[in-house]
Amino acid sequence: MYSISLAIAISTSELWEEVTSCLQSLPVRVIFEQAGVDDPATFLEKIEQLTPDVVLLDVRNCMDTLPELIRQIRACPSHPDVIAVSTVSTPQEILGAIRAGAREYIYPPCNPSLPQALEKLAAEREKKGETVRQGGRNIGVVSAKGGLGATTLACHAATEIQRRTGKETLVIDLDLSAGLVRSFIKTSSRYSILDACSNVHRLDKSFWRALVTNGHTGLEVLGAPIESEVQEAPPASQLRHVLRFVRSQYQWTIADLGRGRSAMLSGALDELDDLLVVTTMEVPALLQVKQLLQYLKERRFSPSRIKLVLNRVVRRPELSIPDLEKLLGIGVFAIIGNDYKTLYEASAESRLLMPDTQLCRQIGNMIAKLVGLEEVTSTKKFFSSFF
Repeated sequence: MYSISLAIAISTSELWEEVTSCLQSLPVRVIFEQAGVDDPATFLEKIEQLTPDVVLLDVRNCMDTLPELIRQIRACPSHPDVIAVSTVSTPQEILGAIRAGAREYIYPPCNPSLPQALEKLAAEREKKGETVRQGGRNIGVVSAKGGLGATTLACHAATEIQRRTGKETLVIDLDLSAGLVRSFIKTSSRYSILDACSNVHRLDKSFWRALVTNGHTGLEVLGAPIESEVQEAPPASQLRHVLRFVRSQYQWTIADLGRGRSAMLSGALDELDDLLVVTTMEVPALLQVKQLLQYLKERRFSPSRIKLVLNRVVRRPELSIPDLEKLLGIGVFAIIGNDYKTLYEASAESRLLMPDTQLCRQIGNMIAKLVGLEEVTSTKKFFSSFF
């Protein structure tokens, strides 16, 4: 079944339990839920911001206004389908909901009718080529193990995307154990991803602007917690909510996911359009990246969204690129060279790399390839020594 996202508005606790029980084993993501639709304007605002694919709507107490409510739901950016749910099954109510625009009418017992309805709608969306991702593009960066330069790449990638596209870009630090984005891109805000996750019920444009800070013109930053130790990651549902929200605010978002398998990586996967997996060519890193790739396979993360990035590569490495690709079972998306001196000088001066440096050009061309821009500076001479 093609993965879809859901919004749930059910006022009856028994019906809510029945519905959520059916959803547990399905490849769906509940991006928000609430008890009915007492305030249609607020409800529709959430639909517009979070762009679900399907809305499960309790119609028992809103039959009189149902046609207009469904019309407004369908007019939202993701054009969500509406499945009417209710505790009753009278012919009048079923016919009224279908005439109002509901795609299906479900009543207890919800199994197997609800899973079948969702599977049908998912198949239709897949056939049409629709995706669950509306708005901006979320790009994750994760390293096979610590110390491989993923945060460096994430910060420079965000800078290069903003510089080359001119679009508002966000870099968001989801590495709760290290949280080094603040060190690379100076920020004045003390708020973090945890503040956003714990306030998803308040998340709108004005509240968000109070959380983020400008790295430079067009680039905004939401750092990790300043505290050295975070006891636990936020619930995956809250993290997905935030990542869906940022799609409505930014054309591009770069998320630094730290290293290896983590709760933050697990929670973010469903909302990532691409995942840059960063490794060096040292044996310990390659063993770790192989495990990470297996984990992504088990999570059914599409291989087409995985982009393997070799970092700190020296000229004429001991292991050839074709042999490495055969070992890992995945092609190399980008190769970034090793220039310790240039990085050290930038770090000592508390700044990012200058755009005219070789490393910055390589990162920029990696980004150009990722987002479909023309490479402005050829690095063929550098790459040719690897083949």
